Amino acid sequence: MVWNYGLTVFGCLPPLVALHMMGVISLTTLAVLGVLVGVVVPPVIYPWAWSLWLMSYYWALPHELPANAQDDPNVDEDE
Repeated sequence: MVWNYGLTVFGCLPPLVALHMMGVISLTTLAVLGVLVGVVVPPVIYPWAWSLWLMSYYWALPHELPANAQDDPNVDEDE
């Protein structure tokens, strides 16, 4: 979820705000496009965002990988 909404908020909405600040689109158009982007983009990028989430999780916690957990003597069975 964090990747989905992070990419939406920081990747898709700033160009729309920049277009409004330059006078290319009106405030009403910005609001409509903002809501549309907020509703449509997260489900569309979900598979890619899920992959990013898994990559960042296992990059930070490599001992959580099933193949690595058995060989790591520092990991308890309860983790």
